[in-house]
Amino acid sequence: MSKKTKSSKPAPKGKKLSAPMKAGLKAVAATSGSKLSQVIALLSRPEGVTLEELMKATQWQKHTVRGAISGALKKKQSYIVTSVKGADNVRIYKIEQ
Repeated sequence: MSKKTKSSKPAPKGKKLSAPMKAGLKAVAATSGSKLSQVIALLSRPEGVTLEELMKATQWQKHTVRGAISGALKKKQSYIVTSVKGADNVRIYKIEQ
C-alpha cells in the first residue's frame, strides 16, 4: 500500500489595493444601501455615533461593528475613524472629514 501525501500549498498572500480600487470600494459602499454604507453614513454625522447606535442600525454584535470599522473602513477603504469618550464615558466614533 502506498501512502498518499498531502500537498501543502502556501496560503495566498493578501495584496494591497490600489488607489483606484479603494475609490471604487468607497463609491460602492456609499451608494449601495448596504449595512456598511449605513455605518459610513452614521460615522459621517458631525456629532458621530455610539457603538450601541451602530449595533441597533445594523443588527450586528459589538465585535462585528468594531471589526467592520477596523478592517473594512480603516484598512481597506482608508477612512480615518476616530473615537473619543463623550458624556457618561460613552465612546463616540466619527469619520474625519
